[in-house]
Amino acid sequence: ELWSVLPQGTPTYHNLGETVVTTIDLMLLSTKLQPAVQSCQTDSVDHGSDYFAVTLTLRHIMQVWTTPKQQRSYNMANWDAIREMVQEALRTPPNIESADELEQAASQLETAVQQALEKNIPIPRAFPYPKRWWTRELTDLQKEYNFQRNQWTQAV
Repeated sequence: ELWSVLPQGTPTYHNLGETVVTTIDLMLLSTKLQPAVQSCQTDSVDHGSDYFAVTLTLRHIMQVWTTPKQQRSYNMANWDAIREMVQEALRTPPNIESADELEQAASQLETAVQQALEKNIPIPRAFPYPKRWWTRELTDLQKEYNFQRNQWTQAV
């Protein structure tokens, strides 16, 4: 639904040669925005036109924008390097004889995996509209397509 923002009868046009003023322009706004309207009026500044400028002021409550924590892009991970790092860190497995030793070994494994993931899985650049389905393979295919298209264009 639409709502007329300018008060009824507000003149928006004046003929420069005559003293007649009329309401020609309508300012319509969604009724959902009606509570946000602070004022709507014609501006008294003469800008050389036979139309009056209309000033609309809306209340807007700014929401604090927090950037979400960037997650790692697992589809761009170097899994071979991750595997090597974890194997290197756990090359000599401990001899577990107690619950405390088991807890310590699990902690070492967890630390090794975390470090390997942090080093070999990139954090993608922040984009407003990320394409999570996009992979390195698609990038390579796109480059190949562009190369072939350019070769064909230059040949023709």
